[in-house]
Amino acid sequence: MRRREGSVVTAFSPPVANRFIQSPRPPPDKYVRSSVSTVPNESPHQPLPSVNNREQQIHEVQLSIIPYSVVKAATHKFSSKNLIGQGGFGDVYKGWIDCYNMTAAKPDMGLAVAVKKLRKGGAQGHEEWLMELTLLTQLNHPNVVKLIGYCLEGNERILVYEYMPRGSLEACLMKEGGPGLSWSRRIRIAIGAAKGLAYLHKARKPVIHRDLKASNILLDSEDNPKLSDFGLAKYGPEDDLSHVSTRILGTRGYFAPEYIITESASKFAGLILECLNQDPKSRPTMTEVVAVLEKLK
Repeated sequence: MRRREGSVVTAFSPPVANRFIQSPRPPPDKYVRSSVSTVPNESPHQPLPSVNNREQQIHEVQLSIIPYSVVKAATHKFSSKNLIGQGGFGDVYKGWIDCYNMTAAKPDMGLAVAVKKLRKGGAQGHEEWLMELTLLTQLNHPNVVKLIGYCLEGNERILVYEYMPRGSLEACLMKEGGPGLSWSRRIRIAIGAAKGLAYLHKARKPVIHRDLKASNILLDSEDNPKLSDFGLAKYGPEDDLSHVSTRILGTRGYFAPEYIITESASKFAGLILECLNQDPKSRPTMTEVVAVLEKLK
């Protein structure tokens, strides 16, 4: 494949590739349409703010500032029953918010949201929290998770996202029992994730995710994938990504040869291996990845 607008920096980490090759949906949440502007409708070619201007930029965008009292009430005081995810950064809770007046709502009566509460002394600090907040206020793509609002009160650092009913790709792939992901659905998810990365890489000031793995790809009620967890992301060079080298931060994995049993699976595995090539100039662009995956549907 010809190299054009910059090669893939981290397309899929080995665990993502491995789980794709290895082997009753819940009803969609009744979202309440919000009158509050959340993420601005920016073009992918709009320049992202520099590190020094992050805090000023956050105050300038039309993003909801949600009081801590509202977030606490929306998650039933961060109840363990509302806990839907955990990580080195902290915990993620499901909650409900009335977007018309930005108050807590009863379960299933308002907009379902995912509340990420930074753990004091956790792996992710204020700088990483601020980076994710800055990036998500500027990004607007169907395959990138949307930020609803944030809370910054005292030592509390909280991000509020759209809720993804199907959870993470990792959870769907590792779930025992129930229907698994068909090959066609896996390819569709891979295409969506690749489109999200292509959007990040082709911005005037490109964004490198650096922690793409199955647990950071979230699925909505229709299995549409959205990239999440931008705390370790960084800005790339504005002219060309081909010379950028960045480490994969996910757990290392491997390909199980017994699962590569079809021509499509073999092509997919070959594509993944190309994306993981040590030489950045030998990696395909995300646009090329999308084109190849489209042919495998």
